[in-house]
Amino acid sequence: FALFLRARYPYFIGTEYLPTELTKKRFFPIPHGDLLDLTFEAESLDFIVSNDVLEHVPFLDRCLSEQARCLKSGGIMLATFPFDVRSDHSIVRSRIDADGNLEHLME
Repeated sequence: FALFLRARYPYFIGTEYLPTELTKKRFFPIPHGDLLDLTFEAESLDFIVSNDVLEHVPFLDRCLSEQARCLKSGGIMLATFPFDVRSDHSIVRSRIDADGNLEHLME
């Protein structure tokens, strides 16, 4: 998505979660970004888009605080979430273990 928007909008700044050197090379020139520790300055962004990402974030409150910190006054945050309207429960795909490390339970 970030590559798509960068090709069309010259002022677009986007990041992807790219924890390995292989993924960083694959998505170049899009930089790695961590939603729990954004590198953008406070009140520097007009718009934040998160596509099917926030359900993977282990500390949602921290993530939303970081996004709010980076948004300008009057800025917009748009997020999409996958869901199954036929299900009454969430599927847990990852968790934080006793040592504070992220543990993936599913692909």
